[in-house]
Amino acid sequence: MSFSSRHNLRPTPPPRNKYEQAPDDLRLVLRDALVEDRGWLGAYRALCDATHQLPNSGIWGDSFAREPALEMLEDLEWFEVFDLLEEYGDTEAVNASFERTGLAYEMTSSRRGQQIEVFDPEGEELEVDDIPEIAASVLEGRFSEPGKQWKRALRALRARPAEHTQAIHEAMGALEGVLRILTGNGKSTLKEAAKAYFKDRDDWVQAMSNAFGAMYGYSSQVPGARHGQWKDPGTQLAEATFVVRFCGSAIAFLLTEERMDP
Repeated sequence: MSFSSRHNLRPTPPPRNKYEQAPDDLRLVLRDALVEDRGWLGAYRALCDATHQLPNSGIWGDSFAREPALEMLEDLEWFEVFDLLEEYGDTEAVNASFERTGLAYEMTSSRRGQQIEVFDPEGEELEVDDIPEIAASVLEGRFSEPGKQWKRALRALRARPAEHTQAIHEAMGALEGVLRILTGNGKSTLKEAAKAYFKDRDDWVQAMSNAFGAMYGYSSQVPGARHGQWKDPGTQLAEATFVVRFCGSAIAFLLTEERMDP
């Protein structure tokens, strides 16, 4: 047993604030998983399949496959590494690598298999991490068209790489669509529809429309979110996640009111 193991010593892990990367540590985890499961030749063929390449017929044994497999592993895009880890990786080993390298992801296991998702302890602790799924589950019937847009928002947010601006665009559009249906005005903007929806309510409830209006103003200024993209907006995952959760919360609120007071 090593000195560090005997004395329970380990390096202090870095902050979990890195996205869309696959450092060497993680690639080594994938290498070990592939070789343990399939051997070097099987690992080489799995990498060929993942990168849509025909295996070299001259590579017919482990000793021949090792070097080309390592080269292919080094050249993989970060999301290709993630895809292969979902298929072959060990959950504990993958999550340990994420922690060591400061990657803000975690692998979970369920009946659907292994999945790598964004590491979100704050959202989980505050019980807001499932808001997008709640919104998706209630957008049906006459709200099915905004529901389609909402699903596009979730796909953009969870894409590899994530499409931050597109997620903002689709989420805000879904919220605007719901409000247009509720107010019966298919041409109103989100800000106008929110003001119309709350206009006959108590003053403090009417004030909620200001939040909708502020988000409308925000999305109108983000390049590419509502208007033409004239420069890189530089939106980050946390920002896009907040917008999607805001829209999801607003949609859930509106449809709950609709259900309770049809």
